[in-house]
Amino acid sequence: MQDDRRRKRRKRGSQMIEAVAVGTIIIVIAMALIDLIVMVLANGVNDGAAKNAARAAASQSSLAKAVEAAQNSLKENKKGNAGFITELSLKSLDYVPKQTVSATTKMHVSLPIPVPGIGASYTFLAQATEPVVAH
Repeated sequence: MQDDRRRKRRKRGSQMIEAVAVGTIIIVIAMALIDLIVMVLANGVNDGAAKNAARAAASQSSLAKAVEAAQNSLKENKKGNAGFITELSLKSLDYVPKQTVSATTKMHVSLPIPVPGIGASYTFLAQATEPVVAH
């Protein structure tokens, strides 16, 4: 009789330990997935910002106007960020009159739930090229 009680107690104890171990692993995986989702979304925002900056610059007739237009388009993108984007800037703008314009944007992202060993912030670069349409 006592042996049966001991076995049941041991079985319940080992089940509890297994549940805690598995629960901990699931929580860490969920945290990493949330960070991954934030990184994917931020990368998409950065790609769109580079495309918008290149498009805005392509409609200008000089380098100075192109840089100003690209920076203004980035200001519009900054207004709608989710709070994880700590910086969005124009890294470079290559303007070849009557040919193409290439915009490179730089974005810093702070992760909402930093997972140990993965890092708490990342920097993304995006580049987009558009034909110049200004005459």
